[in-house]
Amino acid sequence: MPTLIPLDNFLGAAFIGIILSTMLYGVSCLQTWLYYTQYSKSDSLRLKLFVALVVILDTLHVALISTAYYHYTVTNYGDYGTLDTVTWSIAVQISFGGLVGLLVQLFFAMRIYVLGKRRLLIPGIIGFLGVVELGCSIAYTAAGYSDRYFSVSGKAGHANAYTSTALTANIVCDLLIAGCTVYYLREGRTAFYRTNKAVTLLMTYALSTCVLAMIFSFVCLITWVTLGEGLIYAVFYWILIRIYPCSFLSTLNSREAVRRAFQEDIPARELSSLETQVDSPDKDKDPPEAARTRPSSSRTFGPFTPNTPLPVYRLAEDGRNSGRIIASAANTAV
Repeated sequence: MPTLIPLDNFLGAAFIGIILSTMLYGVSCLQTWLYYTQYSKSDSLRLKLFVALVVILDTLHVALISTAYYHYTVTNYGDYGTLDTVTWSIAVQISFGGLVGLLVQLFFAMRIYVLGKRRLLIPGIIGFLGVVELGCSIAYTAAGYSDRYFSVSGKAGHANAYTSTALTANIVCDLLIAGCTVYYLREGRTAFYRTNKAVTLLMTYALSTCVLAMIFSFVCLITWVTLGEGLIYAVFYWILIRIYPCSFLSTLNSREAVRRAFQEDIPARELSSLETQVDSPDKDKDPPEAARTRPSSSRTFGPFTPNTPLPVYRLAEDGRNSGRIIASAANTAV
């Protein structure tokens, strides 16, 4: 027998959102365990504490949305009037979600700061947008406490203003993170295949995490504007909050794979091959004659000189620049 009031858009949507977000929380827990057991040996205590802070806040957010669902479905079972009230946990979880997002975005902003040769403009904009998002989240929490009812918040326009502003700032912030990371990483491309492979790997990680967050932010904004009467938007918002710790931890745990790809970039056999290519135009000449035909230079890069037939010295310079970029991206900046 159907209930008097359809609950699909409220409790049904909240149930789906909790199930999906807790599945991603399990992935974050696995990544946390891998980080502390395998990938944190060379990290500073500050970074380890930062990871712990993000994971703790993520755990508290899961506890808050679970507490809210228990309040509506168990503690007040059958009380339809309670469904319109804003319980403390459903209001506070917005602020915790905004704080988790801000911390992860500041981490990526610091990475862009290092990749961009310590230019402050773009990281400053990212940090500002993150603070705007957190401020709107806190304002939404305060408005929920003040209004006490979902219907009152909707009529007053508080929810629409704060949520729309926060999600828009979030979309722009993730777009800047993805675009600037890819731009700076593209500067690390060289003539070496494995270096380009490492750069491509980093670019793939950056795009997959930031673009996924942007997609869920955009869908959350659309569902909030068009279907704001229920909690359908919460399905995408709670998944979005889980994406940030997952992307943060996956970035840290993928550093070892990137380091291996880059450290194998210029092995001795590859340098020998390049040296052979440099010397190949003179292979038919006697060594003294070959030496006379090669212009001399005081600037050397290992076995290569700037005046060799192939611009290997440029490859060496590009390799060092690429090494700086990849090392900055592979090693955390926190």
